Amino acid sequence: MERKNVIVHVTPGDKWDKAKTGYYYFPDSLKKEGFISCATQEQVLRSAEFLYKDKLNQKLLYINPEKVTAQIVYEDIHEMGHTFPHIYGALNLDAVIKVIDFKPDSSGIFALPNIS
Repeated sequence: MERKNVIVHVTPGDKWDKAKTGYYYFPDSLKKEGFISCATQEQVLRSAEFLYKDKLNQKLLYINPEKVTAQIVYEDIHEMGHTFPHIYGALNLDAVIKVIDFKPDSSGIFALPNIS
């Protein structure tokens, strides 16, 4: 699958470990915000630097949007000039095509792994 055809979600490793034993992933944000916040491949590093800088046990979920059963809406809810993909419902696990450890380096900088 080409990189442009995926969306990415960052989640704590322990939350993913619990979720992968079932059929659906229900992150806390789904209850709090009503959706699962995702990013495109191009957006994920900027989001990670802002939101996850001090968090060491994160996972990147690479998601095939064509397999997601819930509605995906691209929107700019914070009026930042960029639309982000939001999944409005639980994420069916068969849409997750790859899971990768996502940790910053010693200076707190994230890098995307090669998913080829």
